[in-house]
Order: sequence, then C-alpha cells, then structure tokens
Amino acid sequence: MQKQDLNNLVTVADLNSFSEKIISEMHRISEKDKPEFYTPSQFSKLTGMPYTTVIHYCKKNMLKARQEFKGGSWQIYASEMNRLKEEATTNHLSYK
Repeated sequence: MQKQDLNNLVTVADLNSFSEKIISEMHRISEKDKPEFYTPSQFSKLTGMPYTTVIHYCKKNMLKARQEFKGGSWQIYASEMNRLKEEATTNHLSYK
C-alpha cells in the first residue's frame, strides 16, 4: 500500500461519527416538519373524534388548547395527539 492509499482509508470510527451526524440531522428535520398546534378540524380528522366533541373538550380544558383571544379559534397542542393515543391504549380504545 502506498502513502496516497492510506489517506483514502476510512476508519470504523469515521463511519460511526458520520452515521451519528446523519441520524441526528434526520431527527432534527422530522421534528421541524411536525406542527406545534392542530386546529379542531385537523384534530378531529386525525383522531376520528367528532368535531363538536373536540370543541367541547377544548372548552372544558380536557384537551390542552389555547385561544389567542376570547371567541377566537382554538389551537390544540400537538402533544395532545400523543397523550390521547397513550390514554386510548391504556383504556383499550381505538383511535386512528
């Protein structure tokens, strides 16, 4: 092997480091694309829960949601989607 060939070798540590960087970047990109909030309509479609129930849950603080001003449209925190799925699994219910 010549000296020039040695400069072109890649070590296992190099590959592991490169792999970690790629995985980290993929996680960052996938998190960036997730919405921070859902509208009641979006939440209803994603969960299969009736729209009126979603609104009722927002008003009764059964879903973590906010309104920019009184009477404004509801914004449901995206984290509620995971919470609802976990509760449904725990209670053996099926949501989409």
